This record gives sequence, C-alpha cells and structure tokens, in this order.
Amino acid sequence: CSLFQDARGEECPQDTEKNESSKVEEITHNQDQILKQSVVLLADDYPLNRKVGAIHLQKLGCKIEFAENGQMAIDMFQKNHYDLILMDVQMPVMDGLTATKKIRNLPKGKEIPIIAITALAYEDEIKVFKESGMDDVVTKPFKKKKFTDTIISWLIHRKKG
Repeated sequence: CSLFQDARGEECPQDTEKNESSKVEEITHNQDQILKQSVVLLADDYPLNRKVGAIHLQKLGCKIEFAENGQMAIDMFQKNHYDLILMDVQMPVMDGLTATKKIRNLPKGKEIPIIAITALAYEDEIKVFKESGMDDVVTKPFKKKKFTDTIISWLIHRKKG
C-alpha cells in the first residue's frame, strides 16, 4: 500500500493478511503455553498404556503424573493439582468408575475434567461412564489424533473458561 492510502485510514489487503496471520500464531502460541502449564494425571494399571499416553502428552508439552489404580488416583488428586485426569476404566484395587465417583465428591472434584480411557466404547458403556461422572472417552489402543485432539480440547476449554 502507498503512504497515501495509509494516511486516509484505509486498510491495505497485505496488512489484513498479516493481522489474520498473527492472530492464528497468537492462538497457537497461547494454546502451546496452556498445554505446557498443564499437569495431567494418567491412571492406568498397564505400563504400555502409560508409556504410550505419556509419549502423546509429552509431545503436547504437558507434565504427567501416573497412578496405577483408582485408589492411587484419588490419593494423588487429594494432594496435588491437576488440570485433567485420564482414568482407565478397569484397574485393580479400585476401578476407574468408582474412583471417578469418589473424586466427584471431593473438594474441586466436580471441576476437574475426567476422561475415560478404555477398550470398551459401545454406546451402553459410554453412557455408564458419563453417568459415573466421566466427561469424555478415549479408546485404546490410542489413536494419536483422537487422543491429542481430546486432550487439547479439554485443557484449552478449561483454562480459557
């Protein structure tokens, strides 16, 4: 654009493109910052699932802590701050459904997003998970895009809200 157009207050097409581009970068940067500040509790009894989940979460920049059963998840939730819990449905000592119900009855327990991780993802099971207080479901084996999209969605929504 010429100086004459700028002086009249008209927007140059190139300037509009630059402004839109910087808005996209800003949103991406903000999301990146939110993810890097997020702490996720991954509760799963199977070491391979913890490892695969951790790989995906680390690529997002999240900090991760692990629980091997539902009771451990409850104990850790009571002592620490988490931005999201990934809860395996079937675990020894205490299953994920029972642990979720107990967490929901604790202070701040209604605020934390809890996502079921399970191989069982039929409509009937998903209904049971949601009735127990789980907010969403990610199926195993983890599909990277679905897993990361779900995590990003819950963490970004929670931090912005």
